[in-house]
Amino acid sequence: MKPSTADTPDLSDAGAKALTSRSLPEWFAHLDAEGGIERGRWDLVTHLYSAQKLDAWLGPKSKVDFRDGGGFTNADGDRGTFLREREGKDLRFSWDHATRATGSLVDVLFADKGKGKTGVTLNHTRIQSRGDADELRAGWAAAFDALKLVVERA
Repeated sequence: MKPSTADTPDLSDAGAKALTSRSLPEWFAHLDAEGGIERGRWDLVTHLYSAQKLDAWLGPKSKVDFRDGGGFTNADGDRGTFLREREGKDLRFSWDHATRATGSLVDVLFADKGKGKTGVTLNHTRIQSRGDADELRAGWAAAFDALKLVVERA
């Protein structure tokens, strides 16, 4: 039986860009920066899968180093440093952006709700203007909606 082409992803540069927000040359550069062939196929596949999930959640070209003192950046210009990371409990990080809420803090709290569910509470503090607060509220709502889709598809 011949496989259906409808199930085959478009492996062109345009197809990669449409599906992942990265072109093939961007993916190749990313893989090279991550250690390329020396890293091993399984490790690279795992990394690619994680990178795609991260981009689906936090936006294109997201880079995150989840550890105390690690940092994050994305294509939207958001960046920060993880100040505290306690697995399964909470996360605290600084938040910076060139045009909004520079120098603010974000606390994310996780609570076991039973039956395989987790509650997440986010507090973004030290925001200086109502406009920044409104933009960030909408941005965090979109990020949680995207996270829900990523988790549901896993």
